[in-house]
Amino acid sequence: MDLVKFFEFLTAILFAFWFRREIPLFAKRINQQTYDEFYSLVDFQLDYHNFEKQSNLKVKQSKLSILFFFIFPLVTWLSQDYLISVVIIILCFLTVLDILYYLTDIRYLAILFLLTLYSGNLETFYFTVFFFILIHFFSIFTFQKEGFGLGDSLLLIALSPLFMLEQMLQLVLIASVLGITYYLAERRITSQKRQKLPFIPFISVATFIIIYLN
Repeated sequence: MDLVKFFEFLTAILFAFWFRREIPLFAKRINQQTYDEFYSLVDFQLDYHNFEKQSNLKVKQSKLSILFFFIFPLVTWLSQDYLISVVIIILCFLTVLDILYYLTDIRYLAILFLLTLYSGNLETFYFTVFFFILIHFFSIFTFQKEGFGLGDSLLLIALSPLFMLEQMLQLVLIASVLGITYYLAERRITSQKRQKLPFIPFISVATFIIIYLN
């Protein structure tokens, strides 16, 4: 193992510790921000401790995060491009976050976007932004609801500079097919209708497929 690869492997382990720690902290951070903003607008007699107890956003930890210690070094070891490794590492974190909370972390979406800008496919970026604006307004006017969640749209926009236009369309198609297939299979097996389906896991899998097929 050369020095560069060893450094990449070491940072992957550090990322695993960092992101495993970030999962429970995410809920605490959102609750604190919500409390601070609400308190600045409304004078109410509820301290933060009681506010947090009543919040629907509870601190969670998942055994899935233990897999970070296996997946992150493996991705770094197999990938020839460290930037791609970091993109996949962040996607793994956002996947677990979406599964647990049905939310995403805007800070890491911003980091992801800055990383993918290095690839410089701005044509794909502009098209993706236009596409999701169009989808948003079409869904609002036609169905009176969003077609894609805001977090899902922002993630796809953040990833878009990494791909050519055709690859980006393939990514959206694969993610959608995976999501629909999972939803129908789960409904058939459990006979229960999901109110929410985390879509970021399917975006992450689709991204992985597109990266390693090309």
